[in-house]
Amino acid sequence: MKDKIGSSVRKCTKTLNNSQDFKSRNKTISKTCVQSYVKCKTWGKIARKLKPKPLLTPKNIRDRLTFALNVQLDGYCDRTRHGVSLRENILFTDESPIELNPMPSKQNTRIRTSNKNKTIKGVPKHPLKIMVAGGMTANGVTQLYVCPEKETIGGKVYEEKILPIYLRAINDTKLIPNKRKATMQQDSAPGHNVRPVIQKIQSTFRYAWTHGVWSGNSPDFNCIEPLWGVLQDSVFELPFPRTRDQLVARVQQKWHSLDPQLLRNLVHSFPNRIEEAINNKGRHTRY
Repeated sequence: MKDKIGSSVRKCTKTLNNSQDFKSRNKTISKTCVQSYVKCKTWGKIARKLKPKPLLTPKNIRDRLTFALNVQLDGYCDRTRHGVSLRENILFTDESPIELNPMPSKQNTRIRTSNKNKTIKGVPKHPLKIMVAGGMTANGVTQLYVCPEKETIGGKVYEEKILPIYLRAINDTKLIPNKRKATMQQDSAPGHNVRPVIQKIQSTFRYAWTHGVWSGNSPDFNCIEPLWGVLQDSVFELPFPRTRDQLVARVQQKWHSLDPQLLRNLVHSFPNRIEEAINNKGRHTRY
C-alpha cells in the first residue's frame, strides 16, 4: 500500500485473501488487522490527499529553471528596496472557472452518519459555472472580466475584451506606481499567443513575461493562483447564490474586497517560489 496511489484497506485485504500464499495455508485476514498494521507504520499514520499538479516534461523543467535564473539575475528576487519595487510593479494575470454546486468526489467526500438518507446530496445535472479573468499587483486588483454564457476565451475575445483591462492598469498609479518598472505576466494559453496580443503588451509594458519567456506548466510561479481558491470558497458562504447572476455578484464582490495585505504577501512570496524552483532544479515547488 505504501506509495501506491488509490490504495485502500479493503483492496489490500481482498488481494491478500485471494493470494496463492493465503489460500494454500487456508488463511484469511480482516480489514481491521490490515488497518492496525498500516497505522503502526510511520508512512501510514496519516492519509494525505494528493494535490494535483501538471506533469512536467524535460523541456518544462529546463524552461522553468531558465526563467527562474533569469528573474533572479534581473533583481526580482532581491530583498533590497530595488527588488521590492520591481515586484510591486508586476501585473500577474490569469483565468479560472468558478463553479456553483460542483459534483462531489465519491472518493474524497465522506459523510459519517447512522442515517443513510443524509448522505444524499442533490446537485443539478449541469451546475452553473462561470469563467473569470483578472490581474493583480501588490497594490490591488484589476477589473474582473466574467465571460458571458457559452463564450470561450480565444484569441479574439482575449484581445478585444480582456487585454484592454490589463493595458489600462499601467495608467493606474495605484496598481503600478512606476511605469518604467512595469512588468506584465501571462501564461502560454492559446488565446494569449496571437501576434497582435504580444505586440500590444510589448509596446505598453517595458518588461513582458509572455510566450517564450514565461515557462509552461508553471502555476506555482503565478502569485494570482491562490486568489481563485478564495473566490471559489466565497461561493459556499451563506446565503448560497442560487442563480448565475447571484454567483457573478458574489464573485465580483469578493474580488473587489480582497485583503490588501493578502495581495502584498502573495506578490512578495515570489522570491521564495523562484528560489525553491532553483533549489529543485526546475521541478515543482510547494506553492
